[in-house]
Amino acid sequence: MKKLKTLVFLLLASAAWGQTWTNYDTNDGLIVGIISNIILDDQGNAWCVDWMDGDNPGIGNFDGTNWSQFSMMDGASGNRFQGLIQDADGDYWFGSFLDETGLDRFDGNTWTNYTTADGLAANNVSDIILGNGGNIWMACWDGAASGITVFDGTDFNSFLADGNDLPELAIRRLDQTSEDVFWLATTGGVVSFDIISYTLYTTMDGLSADAFETVLVDDQDGVWAGADIGAGGGLNHFDGTDWTIYTEADGLPNNSVRALFQDAEGNLWIGTNGGIARFDGTDFLTYTTSDGLIGDQVRAITQDVDGNIWIGTWDGISVLNPTLGVIDNQQIEWAMAPNPSNGYVQINTQQPLKRVQIFDVLGRLQLDVSSDLDRQLDVTALSAGSYWVVVQDQQGNRAFKQLLVR
Repeated sequence: MKKLKTLVFLLLASAAWGQTWTNYDTNDGLIVGIISNIILDDQGNAWCVDWMDGDNPGIGNFDGTNWSQFSMMDGASGNRFQGLIQDADGDYWFGSFLDETGLDRFDGNTWTNYTTADGLAANNVSDIILGNGGNIWMACWDGAASGITVFDGTDFNSFLADGNDLPELAIRRLDQTSEDVFWLATTGGVVSFDIISYTLYTTMDGLSADAFETVLVDDQDGVWAGADIGAGGGLNHFDGTDWTIYTEADGLPNNSVRALFQDAEGNLWIGTNGGIARFDGTDFLTYTTSDGLIGDQVRAITQDVDGNIWIGTWDGISVLNPTLGVIDNQQIEWAMAPNPSNGYVQINTQQPLKRVQIFDVLGRLQLDVSSDLDRQLDVTALSAGSYWVVVQDQQGNRAFKQLLVR
């Protein structure tokens, strides 16, 4: 394992000091290549993998200060991975991609490798998820079609893409509903699979494409699937009856949809070849390199316990702080009402305030009151939506709250 002694990171702020981006690349010790997956483990450490560069370590770990790298020299079976999870016991699982070395398990000390000889459907593992009952499910493929494999803690069992268990299609990603139905992004459409039978959805059923890169089941069991532009592109949503298609015309930054994630607030994050977008069910908010994102080709998205969004790209990792980079040191006791508001907002504090600012969710300053401060703020000029209100006292302490304007 290569342990880096120093960490240099780039902190980018918008012109209004609002949202903050922390960007990591190889100069900071990040692994070389395309960041194809990111997770935050039970200790808050970040793990990431690369599937492109086979000559350098393909696994990276960030402990909040330093990056570490893991390679074949440390016990991994290869240097190119895509599938990545931490299981309920705290062990890490890495799915080989293109190296065809199977599945690696790392308990923090020992590496264990599993292959088709142990029961995998194939030795390329393009995705891994933790199932509802704690079992580990993975998408396996050999370049054509292979299937999905489940590990119950003891044995591996596979459902093959042979036309019987599953259609003869390569499976790129998978997810599971609360009712134990699996949804698969494949080279021939989107597949639902309940272990007994499957249903294949294609353009004939209302999809935008016949080949898909990613799939996500949201907290309402709605299904989202993304396609690359070469296959037709677009974001597709299934409500149980109908498919709805979203494209650049609806607000996507790009029609090549390559990564999907739902945050703790229920927002959908869409990674594309032209940046990332947050979708609240009504509007798309787009972030690109012009906003601070390290690279526009997004392949992985996750969220940490503080609400920060981690974004893996071709050029490195960006961490978006949605709370405008303000550290609330709890030195200001304040209240704001009414919230939601459609007219005026009253700010109440025990101490004098020096400044009150309102930012939109893109970090753009909408209101700045610093002289003749009036505790009653006029927000009638703001469009309906979500905003951040930041207050500052005479000592320079800052605090923030979210404001909804109707």
